[in-house]
Amino acid sequence: MKTAAIPGTVAILSAALASAPASATDDAAPVEYRGQCEYADRFAPLLERGDHAFALCDSVVIRRENGRETFEFRRDGRRSMVRYAGTRSGDAMAVSQVQVRTTDPRPATGTCRLSYRDGTVSAVTCVANARGLTHAANLVPSRR
Repeated sequence: MKTAAIPGTVAILSAALASAPASATDDAAPVEYRGQCEYADRFAPLLERGDHAFALCDSVVIRRENGRETFEFRRDGRRSMVRYAGTRSGDAMAVSQVQVRTTDPRPATGTCRLSYRDGTVSAVTCVANARGLTHAANLVPSRR
């Protein structure tokens, strides 16, 4: 696992974040962040338990269509690894579905959140539970 300066997977979702306002318009143009999914080494034991899955990714595409938001974490720029869907309010989204790779979407509960540092997106994090398995994705955008 690659180390990143992020708090615990669940803690990051409940932390109060200073954030820039997000667009609330329907059918807005997709927004893509490129970087790398990173996780602190302390989360490695969760993988060994078998009830957590951490996405491997190099980008996330955020879309709003018909009032529904999706955060799709991708690998190699286009291959979908995991897609979280739900209802967004500002920089947080309440997850209602998770779709892993090419499987059918599953009902889920969780949260996605955009984190900011100095007015710039510093992480896009989603954690959701579906059928007893916790799916996590944490993209740290490149600083180019």
